[in-house]
Amino acid sequence: LAYSLHNTRVGYCQSMNLIAWTLLKATESEEVTFWSMAVLCEDLFPGYMVENMHGLRVDLAVLDGLVAVRLPRIAADFKAV
Repeated sequence: LAYSLHNTRVGYCQSMNLIAWTLLKATESEEVTFWSMAVLCEDLFPGYMVENMHGLRVDLAVLDGLVAVRLPRIAADFKAV
């Protein structure tokens, strides 16, 4: 919640709580967790935690293409589902 108030452009996105919980368990520090969320959302994955999740969708499309080229049988199984 604190990070979503800090960065209103991002706000709260689905699964942020799981990321924050994992960071909190690993660091045992609310402050380190807060700033780690800032680095993740603002520096490392800036298009992931936004309303339309554009960065995540682009990366998933790239992954889909790579799987189709490198692992065509698995890609076919995914498409069959």
